[in-house]
Amino acid sequence: MPLRSSNSKHQVYFETPVVMLDTCAITWYAQQPDGMSRFDSLFSAYRLLIPTPVLYELAFGPEELVGANERLIREHLSLSGSANCIDQLQYTRAQRQGQIKAGGYYILNPGYFEWFSARDRLLRYIDLSNAKHGKSKREYSLDALIHSCARNCFAPICTANISDFKKMNRAGALSAHDGTVPIFSPEQVLLAVSSDVCYEDETSLKKHLPSD
Repeated sequence: MPLRSSNSKHQVYFETPVVMLDTCAITWYAQQPDGMSRFDSLFSAYRLLIPTPVLYELAFGPEELVGANERLIREHLSLSGSANCIDQLQYTRAQRQGQIKAGGYYILNPGYFEWFSARDRLLRYIDLSNAKHGKSKREYSLDALIHSCARNCFAPICTANISDFKKMNRAGALSAHDGTVPIFSPEQVLLAVSSDVCYEDETSLKKHLPSD
């Protein structure tokens, strides 16, 4: 697919036409004037992966403060989610068998390895950046879990909150068995439906995490 990366180790992330969306990516699409049509246009190029924590966060708040399109997307995903729900191990088997095609979406259930690796990577980030454990747990736990889902699915991440996921990448880059995940903005994922878009992986040039 037209998404690519400056890191040659990321090639495996582009062998299957999938993109993993976090909450703020879906919210970004919902807030655009033609947000629903933009969201639907992604199906022509990708199979969208939406981790269950995203459903928890999506449209979370008083009805009057949640956008109409955001509510519509959440209702659609919630109502039909059971038919599209897939566990991480089921997804991995389907991917290895070449069964994952563009079009539609999966609601992805994280498993043991996703929760475990999310905790490990977040603790590594905390140690390297000298951040506070309590604050980091509150602010980054769900991001770390989504990052782990993407890492274990070999799926690029689509997010409007690139900076926080780059923190997880910097922690992952220091482990030989972990590594980084290509990250794209919602605008870039839309552009990649018809044009090449490259993720510039900065982690290979950095040896230390910036402090918060």
